[in-house]
Amino acid sequence: MKGPFRSFSFYKWNLFYCDLFPSINNLVCAMSLNRTFTESEQNKVVADNAPNLIWISNVENIPYYFNKRWLDYTGLPIEQLQHNKWSAQLHAEDVSQTTDLYKYHFSTHSPFTTTHRLRNSEGHYRWFLNNSEPRFDDKGAFLGYISSSTDINELKNEEIEQNAFIRAAGHEIKTPLTTLTVSTQMLETLIKSQQQMDYIPELIGTMRNSLRKLDSLIDNFLEDLNKKNF
Repeated sequence: MKGPFRSFSFYKWNLFYCDLFPSINNLVCAMSLNRTFTESEQNKVVADNAPNLIWISNVENIPYYFNKRWLDYTGLPIEQLQHNKWSAQLHAEDVSQTTDLYKYHFSTHSPFTTTHRLRNSEGHYRWFLNNSEPRFDDKGAFLGYISSSTDINELKNEEIEQNAFIRAAGHEIKTPLTTLTVSTQMLETLIKSQQQMDYIPELIGTMRNSLRKLDSLIDNFLEDLNKKNF
């Protein structure tokens, strides 16, 4: 079989997508009845109708095939994505980590997963989960990689929001806890020294206020968790 899909049989593509995407499976079944389609053409139609961004690279770590979903998402012709030009679509903060990871796994011929942001045709960045699998021919020779990227932007933003919320809540809770710790230490010192005993009621009042604040913060924290459906 010639073309970008060599070593990936139509049967393998069918198994990979049938269970996940029934609509594609219907398309595949219909195409299989038409003997005028070559195996490579069948694979290309399956890839172009997949909901993910799919690309294929050669043994030199140079991507040369991008499916229609890739082209539609970036709004670029395939010539502007080939030969690693696609990395220009990565967010500046993700370029180094992503490219270094690719280079490492290409040298080991091992599967890998990564997350990064890709710029779309409107200039906005969205988070993607990328899964890459090495390709081998029938004799076991390495042919490159096939990669599939899934849009996880909503999930990633929820994760970022959760982390920010937890950090903010942790900071607020830490303040009354620090006050409690200091007040407890001072109370222990006064009791041991039996000095300034008239200061003890004030310390106890401070501790009670901190406990009430802590209790209120925890209630608010739980209420916000329910509202945000974390």
